[in-house]
Amino acid sequence: MSNSNDFPLVEAPAAGRKGVFSIAMVLFSFTFFTGTMFAGGKLGVSFSIVNLLWIAVIGNALLALYAASLGWIAARSGLNTVLMGRFCFGEIGSKLADFILGFAELGWYAWGTATVAISLVKILALPEALTQPLMVLFGILFCVTALVGYKGLDALSRLSVPLMFVLLMVSMYLALHHAGGWQAMTRIAPSDTMTWSAAITMVFGTFASGATQATNWTRLANSSRTAILASMGSFLIGNGLMIVAGAWCAIVYQQADIVEVLILQGLSVAAVIMLCLNLLTIQGPTIYNVSAAACHLLRSERRRTLTLAAAGVGIVLAIGGMYEMLIPFLVLLGSIIPPIGGVILADYWFARGGRYPLLQNARLPRFNWLGLGAYAAGAVVAYLSPWIAPLVGISVSRAGLYRPDSAKQTPACRRRGAGAMSLTVSELLALEGLSALRLRAGKQGLQRAVRWYYVAENEHIAEWIMGGELVFITGINHPRDEANLIQLLMEGKQRGIAGMVILTGEAYIHAIPATLIALADELGMPLIEQPYLLKMVIVTERIGTALVRSENVLQSQRDILMQLVTGDYPDLQMLHQRALHQQLDFTRPLRLAALRLEGLSRLFRQFPPEQAEAWLLQAHRSVRQQLQQQLNQQGNSFPLLERSNMFLFLLPDEEGEGFQQKKWLQQWLQALADGEESLSLLCGLSAPVRQLQGYPRALSQARQALDLCDTLRPTQRISDYQQLGFIKLLSAVSDPALLNDFMHDTLGCLIEPGRKAPWLAAGDPRDAAAGERQRGAGRRPAGSPPQHVASAHPSALKN
Repeated sequence: MSNSNDFPLVEAPAAGRKGVFSIAMVLFSFTFFTGTMFAGGKLGVSFSIVNLLWIAVIGNALLALYAASLGWIAARSGLNTVLMGRFCFGEIGSKLADFILGFAELGWYAWGTATVAISLVKILALPEALTQPLMVLFGILFCVTALVGYKGLDALSRLSVPLMFVLLMVSMYLALHHAGGWQAMTRIAPSDTMTWSAAITMVFGTFASGATQATNWTRLANSSRTAILASMGSFLIGNGLMIVAGAWCAIVYQQADIVEVLILQGLSVAAVIMLCLNLLTIQGPTIYNVSAAACHLLRSERRRTLTLAAAGVGIVLAIGGMYEMLIPFLVLLGSIIPPIGGVILADYWFARGGRYPLLQNARLPRFNWLGLGAYAAGAVVAYLSPWIAPLVGISVSRAGLYRPDSAKQTPACRRRGAGAMSLTVSELLALEGLSALRLRAGKQGLQRAVRWYYVAENEHIAEWIMGGELVFITGINHPRDEANLIQLLMEGKQRGIAGMVILTGEAYIHAIPATLIALADELGMPLIEQPYLLKMVIVTERIGTALVRSENVLQSQRDILMQLVTGDYPDLQMLHQRALHQQLDFTRPLRLAALRLEGLSRLFRQFPPEQAEAWLLQAHRSVRQQLQQQLNQQGNSFPLLERSNMFLFLLPDEEGEGFQQKKWLQQWLQALADGEESLSLLCGLSAPVRQLQGYPRALSQARQALDLCDTLRPTQRISDYQQLGFIKLLSAVSDPALLNDFMHDTLGCLIEPGRKAPWLAAGDPRDAAAGERQRGAGRRPAGSPPQHVASAHPSALKN
């Protein structure tokens, strides 16, 4: 694929995503850093070998979990850390994170450049006057790998990582042999002192910046699982091995400088090769991280220019003495870097419900003061705390951004960024600037979809609304007493409105009557109070803008899904990219459900066409609203489609989730049928779909299952395509006694009460087979109404 740096200001596309081996090799080369061994050497002279191993495990486990958490978000969103910072810090506020992350990586680049020059002068006994010229030479050389991008880093890492690993093993073996074995090593007393919290902070700090910016590569992972595995392996094993190797040798030789250790072991030539190859590998990703942060800081796509400029600044810092400042630098990084990740994690999960909107469509504030304040608190407390600074920083910054109400949101509300569903009442109440709106009743209806808003100016509203409106009652042009408000609420319930907002104040409606509040709770109708001081122009502008934006996204998502299920698309790869941009996740197994109203023939036979058509439209509107509300409550992020008198929607089908999805759908259909007998709803389910090209086949499967459901009329009102062959086979058996004996003797463990397997719990196949036989000879004529359809008024369909 193109280099990762070709997308410095946008999401990485789905095309050409990398597997776990490719991502892990780049991250391993990133963590196989000589500087980490130097930090390990500082620990080695301060702790016994046993304590040192515990410190390495704890510190690197925390680092790996931190990197994997950010990597998971990066792979799902296609964003790197600096782009995620726009959401939690704001458009301009995110420049603070850009600067901090860029500064951290630039410091490492300067330290690595200085280290290789100083070490070569020492190992090869060169004149000290060559130190600074070598810094300039290597500073330029190291940035070359960053200019060639991901492919260059991938190829170089495949060579350097194995060689580095072999050298470390040889060095550790020689150290163990020199010490006289493991028992002798455990008896070596440390020559320096350091607290455990400071040591774990140093371990975390060695790659706090790298773990935060590893999203530059984990966003290229082909799945979240790939990002997690690559991050955990590279930071736990890779960084852990470097810490342990440096400390291991330092304990034996009481020398923190790993280059000096290699010289003592007689590995001078190997030390030169290792140092040059390792730093050549690591400095490329390091300076690329600097350029990525600089691109976002300056909102520029001139990556190559900024890479060269950053390398120049790094050379200046190297000459200025960065080599001597490693330990203070690590302590600083361990304090100020992790809170950035903490704010990102809290913002993603608690403020945005685990989903980012498309960056180009997001309306972001210039400064997100809540996020900036949370970061500042986390960084300051971490730096001053005597405890493990990275954990303190992450915890404080997360707590600063956490809002209790966000944890209580339903799955649908937590998916605000997805935009896959119509905006709900709950989501509109959460809009910026509308905090004065107060929910007084009907919280069970908060997931009702809002189609538009309507300001009531007449005595009645039934003839002026179509369903799905958020109705505002001002009391300005028409007096509103308690009886009229109750009448309006009942009319709104009948017409299927989303909710009702009543303006209160001293001028017109003083307060909402208690009887109205009780009735709204009984009906499940959201009843909201708006103070007159909150201007209607502000409320309607915010709601209207949000609804238009949501409808635009929803329309794009409907178009994508309709093209997928019909197979009418010009380019499947392009459609997949559109789906990713619209936050539609087709990477998991999904099932297509087709839902259809039945009893239409009887309806049009019993009533005049105009009346039947009106009732049919109302029934469709009612089903659409209720079904959308149910999908919202389930946290379903896919749009609801209508095609050929059918409702089409996708249901997850992974890790046992499919049975739960089928169960709630079955219960909803049954509840709807229990309350309405004039029109029945039947559903057909496709087999699970795992590839994009399989959705046209899924549509055919769902329709076949739906047709069979229409024929067999199962009590559960759902027919599963995966069970069609089994049902048809049993329906061919003409002797009911033979069928019962077969079911009891052979499949008794599956069908006896309380012992049904999940996939048969939806209904006893004998019922379906019996129904098929009963219809075999005298099947009802095509177009005639189902026998169970009653003549009740169709408007009785409940809202």
